[in-house]
Amino acid sequence: MLEREWRIVNSDSLVYMSMGGLVEGMQITFRSYYHANPQGSMQFHVFTGSAVIDKYQEEIDDILNGFIVNKK
Repeated sequence: MLEREWRIVNSDSLVYMSMGGLVEGMQITFRSYYHANPQGSMQFHVFTGSAVIDKYQEEIDDILNGFIVNKK
Protein backbone atom coordinates (compact mmCIF):
# COMPACT_ATOMS: atom_id res chain seq x y z
CA MET A 1 0.00 0.00 0.00
CA LEU A 2 1.38 3.37 -1.03
CA GLU A 3 -1.32 5.61 0.41
CA ARG A 4 -4.65 5.38 2.25
CA GLU A 5 -7.09 8.12 3.28
CA TRP A 6 -10.75 8.90 3.77
CA ARG A 7 -12.36 11.06 1.09
CA ILE A 8 -15.78 12.60 0.56
CA VAL A 9 -16.94 11.94 -3.00
CA ASN A 10 -20.41 13.01 -4.13
CA SER A 11 -21.47 13.34 -0.45
CA ASP A 12 -20.31 9.82 0.50
CA SER A 13 -17.37 8.80 2.70
CA LEU A 14 -15.03 6.49 0.82
CA VAL A 15 -11.64 4.98 1.52
CA TYR A 16 -9.06 5.88 -1.13
CA MET A 17 -6.04 3.62 -1.57
CA SER A 18 -3.07 3.65 -3.88
CA MET A 19 -1.23 0.34 -4.24
CA GLY A 20 1.62 -0.90 -6.37
CA GLY A 21 2.55 -4.29 -7.68
CA LEU A 22 4.33 -6.30 -10.31
CA VAL A 23 2.33 -8.12 -13.00
CA GLU A 24 4.24 -10.23 -15.53
CA GLY A 25 7.33 -8.08 -15.00
CA MET A 26 5.52 -4.73 -15.30
CA GLN A 27 5.23 -2.31 -12.38
CA ILE A 28 1.60 -1.19 -12.03
CA THR A 29 -0.17 1.24 -9.75
CA PHE A 30 -3.79 0.84 -8.60
CA ARG A 31 -5.91 3.77 -7.46
CA SER A 32 -9.09 2.57 -5.74
CA TYR A 33 -12.19 3.63 -3.82
CA TYR A 34 -13.90 1.39 -1.26
CA HIS A 35 -17.36 1.87 0.26
CA ALA A 36 -19.44 -0.23 2.62
CA ASN A 37 -22.89 0.20 4.16
CA PRO A 38 -25.56 -2.16 5.56
CA GLN A 39 -26.61 -3.10 2.00
CA GLY A 40 -23.13 -4.33 1.03
CA SER A 41 -19.76 -3.13 -0.17
CA MET A 42 -18.26 -1.84 -3.40
CA GLN A 43 -14.75 -1.49 -4.77
CA PHE A 44 -13.79 0.64 -7.77
CA HIS A 45 -10.29 0.23 -9.21
CA VAL A 46 -8.28 2.00 -11.90
CA PHE A 47 -4.77 0.88 -12.77
CA THR A 48 -1.99 1.55 -15.26
CA GLY A 49 1.75 1.22 -15.58
CA SER A 50 3.60 2.93 -12.74
CA ALA A 51 5.79 4.76 -15.25
CA VAL A 52 2.78 6.68 -16.63
CA ILE A 53 0.55 7.05 -13.55
CA ASP A 54 1.40 10.74 -13.11
CA LYS A 55 0.74 11.43 -16.81
CA TYR A 56 -2.82 10.11 -16.48
CA GLN A 57 -3.60 11.24 -12.91
CA GLU A 58 -6.17 13.86 -13.98
CA GLU A 59 -8.11 11.32 -16.05
CA ILE A 60 -7.88 8.75 -13.24
CA ASP A 61 -9.24 11.29 -10.74
CA ASP A 62 -12.12 12.14 -13.11
CA ILE A 63 -13.04 8.45 -13.40
CA LEU A 64 -12.78 7.72 -9.67
CA ASN A 65 -14.63 10.89 -8.64
CA GLY A 66 -17.58 9.84 -10.79
CA PHE A 67 -18.27 7.14 -8.17
CA ILE A 68 -21.87 7.49 -6.95
CA VAL A 69 -23.45 5.35 -4.24
CA ASN A 70 -27.03 4.47 -5.13
CA LYS A 71 -29.22 5.28 -2.10
CA LYS A 72 -32.10 2.92 -3.07
